[in-house]
Amino acid sequence: MADAFEKHLVVAFFEPAAANLAVDLLEAGLGADATRCSVGLLAQDDHGRVVAATLGPRVVGSTAAVGAVLGVIALAVTGGEVPDPAHVLDEGSALSADDIARIGAELDAGAAAVAVLGDSWVAGSAVVELTRLGGKTEMHGMTRAGLDYVLSAPSFVA
Repeated sequence: MADAFEKHLVVAFFEPAAANLAVDLLEAGLGADATRCSVGLLAQDDHGRVVAATLGPRVVGSTAAVGAVLGVIALAVTGGEVPDPAHVLDEGSALSADDIARIGAELDAGAAAVAVLGDSWVAGSAVVELTRLGGKTEMHGMTRAGLDYVLSAPSFVA
């Protein structure tokens, strides 16, 4: 059976001090699969502002994708208006407004989110590895239409 989603977004919540270490260990744990995904980090700064950081290129041409998706999430959780959210959170997507609210609540509680965007088999490996590292992990399917919209909106791309 074919996967209905273009990519999968894995989000794992860690204590902020552990998040960067989790990214390094994730790359080691994924081995060669680490080159087939893009990784980002979403956290609050010392002033309570949500910031997104893309943690280096993992796949040529797709590094903007995880940054753009995290940018939309950051905009939404800080009360910003996401232009035409129906295109990002389309009915075929497994990332909902409730999911974004939950991510915001985790960030408000002081967690940092490690995010991985990749094909289903890489995302599945990332879920296993991030859970093994102690992350509270979830996975959301992203449709091609949602990804195209995020990548085409200049205000979303970091």
